[in-house]
Amino acid sequence: MSKYRKLKTKFTSRVHLREALQATGLPFEEARPGQALTLNGYGGQRREATFVVRKRALGARYGDFGWQWDPATKGFTQIEDDLDAGHLPVQQNLQAIKREYAYAATVTQARVKGYQIRRIDLPSGEIQIQVTGRI
Repeated sequence: MSKYRKLKTKFTSRVHLREALQATGLPFEEARPGQALTLNGYGGQRREATFVVRKRALGARYGDFGWQWDPATKGFTQIEDDLDAGHLPVQQNLQAIKREYAYAATVTQARVKGYQIRRIDLPSGEIQIQVTGRI
């Protein structure tokens, strides 16, 4: 039986999560502040989330994926269907989102401190960041 599960993330910025999703090129939906979107899961299950990537776009078979703001932890919780968790296309897309989130957060902090950033996309899919400027 399929069910939704919630996973803690280190995503704490709505702006960086939005940038990460945009950078992956995956179509996504974002709820307006104070509202929520509906995740559709296997067998008609439903959950609410702030950001939603529909299952077809992510390569999932059973349910949509989402990220829900948790005011208690001041971060986003990832909501996923447990049957899709090990599916390779899903894992590749989730890794890309994590990678882009880390890049967005790093770039923001570096620019605030006056550094210039150059992004280098490696064939392995990793992102190399070249930082220049203040010493």
